[in-house]
Amino acid sequence: MINFIQKNHKAQTMLEFTALITIVIGALIMVQVYFKRGIQGRWKASTDELSEELYDPFLSDSNVLYRTASNAVVEITTIRDNTGFWTIREDQTNSLDTRSGSTLIGGYQ
Repeated sequence: MINFIQKNHKAQTMLEFTALITIVIGALIMVQVYFKRGIQGRWKASTDELSEELYDPFLSDSNVLYRTASNAVVEITTIRDNTGFWTIREDQTNSLDTRSGSTLIGGYQ
């Protein structure tokens, strides 16, 4: 009878140990999602911080020359005939826009 109780006690201990291991593994699997999200959040924060340093508009250096030239000619002609006066208007516009130079962003070439 004592032998039976000892074997039963060992089986109960083994069953408790297995249940404990199962609970721990289940908890780790459930927490895995939060660990992933935490790591991804860290990566995103680091990337955002890095990109702000590289593309900060206050760190840009521009040497650009803009030129705009335009002229306009308007001709108005008045014609008189038997029915009255007629007006003809003719517009001519010429414009030229040029841009030359360079822009250095973030101190990198």
